[in-house]
Amino acid sequence: MSVFKMQDWELQRKIQNWELHRPKYCKFLLLGPYRLRKGQGDLDYHYHDCDEYIIVTEGKLLFLLEGKKYEVNSGDCLCVPIGGKHQLTNVLEDMTVVWIYDELKGEKRKWHIPVTGGEKEVPGIKIVGWGRWRKEKPVWSRLNDLGISYFPKGKIKMNYHRHDCHEYYFLTKGSLSINVEGKEYKMEEDDFCAIKKGDKHKVLEAFQESTLIWLQDELER
Repeated sequence: MSVFKMQDWELQRKIQNWELHRPKYCKFLLLGPYRLRKGQGDLDYHYHDCDEYIIVTEGKLLFLLEGKKYEVNSGDCLCVPIGGKHQLTNVLEDMTVVWIYDELKGEKRKWHIPVTGGEKEVPGIKIVGWGRWRKEKPVWSRLNDLGISYFPKGKIKMNYHRHDCHEYYFLTKGSLSINVEGKEYKMEEDDFCAIKKGDKHKVLEAFQESTLIWLQDELER
């Protein structure tokens, strides 16, 4: 089990720290929080040599996806397969998201690849609403499940459990305590926790209102 502290986020420093210290079983190239105010947006229309997930915990966004505009709301996960062209063109309400780059594929180029024109349209971009991953997940995605949990302040009733897959927590708001294999850890805003397949775990208490994104890798029975 590994907890990565992401307070005072600095992208270049975190990239280096993540690549050096991420668990060997974790396939994610990189991930992190992203916050913008109403009226802001990204400048570049781009794609990646990996699948990307953009999970919105607060706000409302306008995206350009393969030349068409779509609204993405709090609770949605924007799923972009390798090569899918996209751009956050406008923040309609103050937003908080977590972006996740999955394992590299194809030419294995890192980060943004600018759209120059002439690229083929890539099918498979999908917006999946809160709580609907298992029914609506893209056919290309290797992830078993993902979701968002909103915890009020106080003790949390959760069974001590484990999975036949690796699971990942990302806290975008608040602070809480978790128990993994009998040891208690405190997670604070923007912390990331990697839980190895088979490790027993549960969330114990939210010290304030908290928002937790959880992701489950492919099953390994």
